[in-house]
Amino acid sequence: MERFGQHLIRPCGRYFDRSVYVHRDYASLIPHKIDMNVVAARAKELPFDFRFDLIRYDRTSNPNFVDVTFIQCQEFDLYRDPVMGDSWSIKGPGSKERWEKKNKFTPMKKDPHVYHHKWMYVPQNYGGFSWNEAYAWSEEWTQYKSQAKTNLFYLSGWEAFKETFNLYVA
Repeated sequence: MERFGQHLIRPCGRYFDRSVYVHRDYASLIPHKIDMNVVAARAKELPFDFRFDLIRYDRTSNPNFVDVTFIQCQEFDLYRDPVMGDSWSIKGPGSKERWEKKNKFTPMKKDPHVYHHKWMYVPQNYGGFSWNEAYAWSEEWTQYKSQAKTNLFYLSGWEAFKETFNLYVA
């Protein structure tokens, strides 16, 4: 069985391949994974009124090629498994040769991506939700994960999975 904490970065954050995901307020806690100068430079490219909750930092050895995605996740504190809203992906200056479009806006999809294990994105003393309850939720639902017949990374599959195993709040 896969351990649900295997992608955890200490003290907070989550990684997949070369991407690091973390709550915007805590990216500075993992300087060994995220260069905050790069994040600040990419954030200057955002529309002035765009508010984001999560950061996806695509790591490379050359900061000029680092892409940063700023993600809205408005229900982050409220939902057990919040969904991805609108996002902006800001390419590094070295990326211009690789892609025609430097900055890319992606609106929230009809079947949005689900962020599981939200406790990983913040430190244990986070005040927006109960970190311990979020961790316990991960323990509860992952015991059924191997029996999943749907894609749990998208809301439609996640909702079907929860219904199949009666994983709703009473």
